[in-house]
Amino acid sequence: MFTYSDKIRYLLAGIWNTLFGYGIGVLLLISMRPNIDIIYVLIAINIISITMAFIVYKIYVFRTQGNWILEYLKCYLVYSGSALISSTLLFFLITKIDFNVWVAQGIATTIVITLSFLMHKRFTFN
Repeated sequence: MFTYSDKIRYLLAGIWNTLFGYGIGVLLLISMRPNIDIIYVLIAINIISITMAFIVYKIYVFRTQGNWILEYLKCYLVYSGSALISSTLLFFLITKIDFNVWVAQGIATTIVITLSFLMHKRFTFN
């Protein structure tokens, strides 16, 4: 069952995860970029950010006692699916419907946040 507090905790976690991801991204890009190819820096940012999000979701949002490794792998599946859905929606809304890029991003973000919550609630941390 979905509770109001689940949704609020998920939104608060999303704010934290966004700030953390942005901060770690800036930090790693500044510190590593001169010496390491950008693709490797971006991979590191992605792994660190998703790991932080997973920990926050597991402990703070969904409060599960399940298998950490299995839930972590499921979390990556949800993030992969979310990226695919977001990219597809943006492509469709911008190139086929001719939406403004900012409007399209707002629509895609809203849909992906909602779907991610449902997938994490029913799949990752079930």
